[in-house]
Amino acid sequence: MVKQPSRKGIKNKVQSPKSLKDSYQLYLTMSKTPVSYKTYKEVIGAFNKKILEDIIQGGEFEMPYRLGKIRVRKIKSDYNRLKINFDHYRKTGEKIFFLNEHTGGYYYRWYWAKYKRGVRVRNKGKYEFLFNRKNKRRLSQIIMSGKTDFME
Repeated sequence: MVKQPSRKGIKNKVQSPKSLKDSYQLYLTMSKTPVSYKTYKEVIGAFNKKILEDIIQGGEFEMPYRLGKIRVRKIKSDYNRLKINFDHYRKTGEKIFFLNEHTGGYYYRWYWAKYKRGVRVRNKGKYEFLFNRKNKRRLSQIIMSGKTDFME
């Protein structure tokens, strides 16, 4: 019996992520008085920072055109599926698990509420929001400080 190769890690051929430059090109075709790319980038950056700060402070962002909501989700840890502290394991060979005691046994994730009733996105399971490391670290700082609590 021949083992089939795993498809894990193989990029989908029809994948075409959009960037800020793609958005700017669309903006140029629609605007009668366009601004420079530098100005456009600053405005979009300031808008995104404001939205992320509002979400991190315990709110949520409802996207236009019924695309759903983005928020931080609080999830109770499953003690049968704890994550291993690989840094400690590599140094000592001893398995220690992350228990999330500092958050009462919860962990937090960025969450796109796209499966709610009234969200108009076809093939919802094929789309995802990816947040960069900087935004994940910012969320971690807020959680560690204990200033904000999020919904489950």
